[in-house]
Amino acid sequence: YNPFFIYGGVGLGKTHLVQAIAHACTARGLRTVYVPAEAFTNDLVESIRSKTTAMFRERYRNVDVLLIDHIQFLKDKESTQEEFFHTFNVLHQFNKQIVIASDEHPSKLTHLEARLRSRFEGGLVMDVQLPELETRIAILQVWAQEAGIRLELSVAEYIAGRVQKHMREMEGVFKKMVIQAKTSRSILTVQQAADEIDGFHRPRYTLTLQQVIDVTARHHGI
Repeated sequence: YNPFFIYGGVGLGKTHLVQAIAHACTARGLRTVYVPAEAFTNDLVESIRSKTTAMFRERYRNVDVLLIDHIQFLKDKESTQEEFFHTFNVLHQFNKQIVIASDEHPSKLTHLEARLRSRFEGGLVMDVQLPELETRIAILQVWAQEAGIRLELSVAEYIAGRVQKHMREMEGVFKKMVIQAKTSRSILTVQQAADEIDGFHRPRYTLTLQQVIDVTARHHGI
């Protein structure tokens, strides 16, 4: 399937999947390049500045597998989109594998050129979703085992059931609970989980630069 396009929301593991593919390809002896879209842009800018565009093209076109992460960051970068379009065509022509990750389906990447979107949709497009409840519970149990913490099934079920958006939320809540449990030498409880999750969703106070300056000035009498 070429290209292989992976999309999904934040914190669902797209980057992990793409990097895993890169490691597997490298282990098989394939010439593999994994790069976030922003780094691809930076490399292009640097090659133009240093007049080494031939080396840039050699790096990205003389590969067996090219993996581009966060393709949505090519927004408003016309020159980068142009270069990537030609790189894509060269690799595709010689049957080299292209793997792309994004936060949205190709059809919704309206800030990218239509010719790019059409090529993305011409391959296999797969969405990454939040794992089902049972899998989230199993993940929590693995984390607890790795942390050396006792985790009752009722607590794991509560945490997993409250997670609705992405795995980073569940990971952040769990890590904070583990720290508190180890500090107080207590076990994890449903009430503790509820408090942490409610705190996670509570709007955070935003500190401004001016407030930092004011407090620092008062402290030093400036």
